[in-house]
Amino acid sequence: LCATDLGESGATALAWAAAWARSTGAELTLLHVDGAAHAPLDVPESMRAAAEALASRLDDQRAEHTAALAANLKSLDLQCKLRIAVGRPWEATLEVAEELDADLIVVGPHTSGIGSTARRIVTHAKRPVFVARGAAPKNLSGQRWVVGVPVSEGVPALVSHVDALAKANDGRLLLVRAVPMSGALFVETSAAALVGHVRESMLARLSKLADLLETPAEIHSVNGDAADVLDEVAEGSDILALATHEMGALQRFVLGSVTERVLRNAAQSVYIEPAS
Repeated sequence: LCATDLGESGATALAWAAAWARSTGAELTLLHVDGAAHAPLDVPESMRAAAEALASRLDDQRAEHTAALAANLKSLDLQCKLRIAVGRPWEATLEVAEELDADLIVVGPHTSGIGSTARRIVTHAKRPVFVARGAAPKNLSGQRWVVGVPVSEGVPALVSHVDALAKANDGRLLLVRAVPMSGALFVETSAAALVGHVRESMLARLSKLADLLETPAEIHSVNGDAADVLDEVAEGSDILALATHEMGALQRFVLGSVTERVLRNAAQSVYIEPAS
């Protein structure tokens, strides 16, 4: 499911969504959400003329949006379903995603960082979200993925899904895990040795994980803040992938700090796996 605002951000999202559809054989649905609609008119006679004028404008706007969606598809050489929904864009997008049981939601950032609609979709989605940035390839062949590996036993869902996508498209993986140790620990040699031991242990875990994957993967672990580490190692990559943390109902109204900062600062497109 690709959600578009019919602007530049939406065009970026559509180009990437088309690449996903071509590479995976998935059915693509293109969605635009209108902010308002009208119910059948049932108003006092004194207000009928104004209400009819407003209804006419909304109908014209909907027709324009439908035509714009169709125009966006002409250059893609790809079959696609078109949908117009009504309501708040992030809520309507998630509702349509649930209705379709979409495998992936593709959105544009809207701003140079991330707009409120994309942020809310990422925060509340129960399925992966792809925040598209930059020029999209024709397909996903040969894409370079930087994967922020969650701490978990076995193969995390994020890594498993990215591995399958990369394998199907001859992609390359870099598995990354930051070691969030305070700089104060470097004051004494023993503390520095401890940090080194933690890093070596993390590299060993990443190496075992890489051995379980079907896609060749490099590994990287370094002391530092997770968002800063991902930003640093992502240079030259095509897609950054990370998972959200497990959160309760109230906590899901805000993104975790790492996810928020990565979405705000990343130059690459970002694939986000929701907490299971």
